[in-house]
Amino acid sequence: MTPLFKRAIPAAMAAGLAVITLAACSTSASDPEASVSASSTASSSANAQAAVAAFNKNVQEELNAVGCHAGPVDGDIGPESDAAIREFQSASGLPATGEWNAATESALTKAANEGKTVCTGAPTATATASVSLTSCTATALTAQLPSGTKITSFQCADGMAAVQPKGNGAPVWLILEDDATHWTVLKDKDDPCFEKGVVPPELQGYCDGTK
Repeated sequence: MTPLFKRAIPAAMAAGLAVITLAACSTSASDPEASVSASSTASSSANAQAAVAAFNKNVQEELNAVGCHAGPVDGDIGPESDAAIREFQSASGLPATGEWNAATESALTKAANEGKTVCTGAPTATATASVSLTSCTATALTAQLPSGTKITSFQCADGMAAVQPKGNGAPVWLILEDDATHWTVLKDKDDPCFEKGVVPPELQGYCDGTK
């Protein structure tokens, strides 16, 4: 799911979910080379988003297959998928954080390939416990966005997160910061790029258009 979410997401997608190629900060409509570049970038971005959705759906399918109910297989990682990940982690003897990581990905793929039923009965107390508002999960991140907002992918690093909201009119990326109690939106990615050094190197590409 990293890209599930790229939630500092999977090993399969660079430790997290989606690496989406963004358009350059500015292009000139009168420059043919710039137009070709912009078209190529848009195509790459669309392909990357499709890859993210496919990855997320695969994670949801695997969770459902092993008995951890992730909800509809729609490619959107939200509270149901987060809860399913926590339940799987708890039942597998992994830290039940709800955060996607290499250990969870490896264990889930193995269980799904072996046809195992990992989650049985009602979710455990650990899996249904309140999620930390500063955890790197879709639930914690969307809690600080406008009501009803869904996110396509996200990546966390060093107390900050790059989040891609879903829907028409949504900004391309948002940068959030963990203020010790919850996530706070710092900047709209439609605004000028961050100055170098403001965000961790892992997330800088979301600010300068290289991811």
